[in-house]
Amino acid sequence: MMARYTMDPDKLVEQAGFDLWETMALVDYGMKASDSAGEYEFEPPGNTEGVAFFRGQHPPDDKVPEFRHRFPQWLVTVGLRRHIEVFSAFLQGAALMSSDLGVAPVPSGKTKEELPEYLNRLSLPEKLRYVEGAVGPVGPAGIGEDVLSLNRARNCLEHRLGRVSKQDVGDGGFLTVQWRKQAITPGRHCSETEKTVHLNVRFVVVRRRFRIGDEVAFTAGEFTEMGQTLLLHSWLIVERLKELRAK
Repeated sequence: MMARYTMDPDKLVEQAGFDLWETMALVDYGMKASDSAGEYEFEPPGNTEGVAFFRGQHPPDDKVPEFRHRFPQWLVTVGLRRHIEVFSAFLQGAALMSSDLGVAPVPSGKTKEELPEYLNRLSLPEKLRYVEGAVGPVGPAGIGEDVLSLNRARNCLEHRLGRVSKQDVGDGGFLTVQWRKQAITPGRHCSETEKTVHLNVRFVVVRRRFRIGDEVAFTAGEFTEMGQTLLLHSWLIVERLKELRAK
């Protein structure tokens, strides 16, 4: 997926945000609607073009259990792949912008004109290392690992149908998937007369661990939090790029 190249950091994160929110909304809708199998026409995993919505036909009775079991996982698989594609394209744009700002060197043996194609061939972990090497670590500690863990979950879902294998687990014997979740708590009262309060917003780490043989599955809410994590990381990178551009 070739990134849309722009030298405007705000447009770069705006496009990523639009694509991520669109995917979050579609998966959220599909996951909630799948609680009622009659609202959809069942399509087994493998069709990546989308979901055929119910057009007055109900799945055969013998397909309903299969629908209920497989559809949510398939929907998350397609959605998480889209999330990773969007964030990978964002990283490519951020890498090109870093190069134009003079903070990221052109790789040895490559010209500046060849850089877009070079970046397009890199994996998501490689693109992330390239960008972090140019702009430095951004945001709370471990947010880069959030992205890598989501990519590992996507690999398991897409290539092993969500069944954890030896290829997926780390040294501890688990596939650990982590992301950030917003935690909002009341703050101090701003005004007794206006009766307004400040809200404290922070991001806490959420972790799910899967053993070999476990089936990877996420809820609609967890999937939305994953998308928000990628959007948060995108925004933090863009803010750093804007700081570098202002120097």
